[in-house]
Amino acid sequence: MEIPEESKVEISVRFSMSEDQCNALLRFNATCEDGQEYDVRRSMMKSLTYVGMVRWCGGSRFEITDAGIAAVEDLQERAK
Repeated sequence: MEIPEESKVEISVRFSMSEDQCNALLRFNATCEDGQEYDVRRSMMKSLTYVGMVRWCGGSRFEITDAGIAAVEDLQERAK
């Protein structure tokens, strides 16, 4: 369900992820952006699903969530 832009409210939620989770999320995002098949371990994809960074789409398909995109942006900003 798409929320109209004028109805959106920005919130900030803090939680912790391991360094391995952060690296895996960044790697998954990079492979999504350049059209490669992802090469993140299945167990790590399950871990990222558990914390809401990616969504399982059936089989071996996953997609990044809005929370995942926000986390990637934050991680990339911190790396500067």
